[in-house]
Amino acid sequence: GAVAVWMLPAGSFYLSIPYTESLFLLLVVGTLVPTKRRQYEVAGLLAGLSATTRVHGLALVAVPLAACWIDRALAPGPRLARAAAAIALFSAPFVAYMLYLNSVYGSPLAFVSSQQLWDNPSPYPFQALTGFFHFPTRLTVWLHGGFWILYAGLLVRYWRRLPLGGALFWLGVFLVTTELEQFHGTYRYLVPLVPMTVAIANDRREVRDSIVALNIAFGV
Repeated sequence: GAVAVWMLPAGSFYLSIPYTESLFLLLVVGTLVPTKRRQYEVAGLLAGLSATTRVHGLALVAVPLAACWIDRALAPGPRLARAAAAIALFSAPFVAYMLYLNSVYGSPLAFVSSQQLWDNPSPYPFQALTGFFHFPTRLTVWLHGGFWILYAGLLVRYWRRLPLGGALFWLGVFLVTTELEQFHGTYRYLVPLVPMTVAIANDRREVRDSIVALNIAFGV
C-alpha cells in the first residue's frame, strides 16, 4: 500500500520527463533528512536550492525553521542563531537565482512576470477559486478544483499527525497552487509533497487504497 502511494499519484508521469519535478522531489527529501538529523543549516540551504526550481520551494523553508524553533534540546540563544543561519543559507541560492534572472531577463521577479504567458499577469492567493464562477462550464476547472478540495480536506485530516514544518510546507504549496486564474495542474504540484505522501501511506488501508484508486482514475 505504501509503495502504491509513492508510485501512483496522478502526476507521477512528470517524474519521467525533463521537467523540474524530479529535482524538486530530490531537494524536498534532501531537506527533510537533515532536518530530522537536526542539521538545520544544511536543510535550509537545500530548501533554498529547491526554490530555484519552482516558487513552491519557498514554502519548504518552513521544514527546518519550524523544527529548529521547537527543538527544546537547544537553548534559546543557539536556537535563534541556528534558525537565522538556516534562513541565510536558504536565501543565498534564491537571491543568486534572482540576480541571474535580472541579468538575463531584466527583472529579478521574472518568475512572477512570466505568468503573463499563461494569461495570468497578476497572480494572488486563492485566485483559482474564482475560476468556479468565471468559467462555470469548463470541466477541467471542476476536475482540478475538486482534486484540490480533496487534498485540502486531507490536509485538515492529517494536520495534527504531521510535523509542524511539514504541515506548513503542505499549506504553503496549496496556497501557491491557487494563484492561477483557474485550477490547473493541481495533481502535478502535489507529487513532491513528501509529508502528504507519508501521511496517506500511514492511514487506514481503506482510506489509502481509495486515494490511490482516485489518483489512478484522475491520472488517466
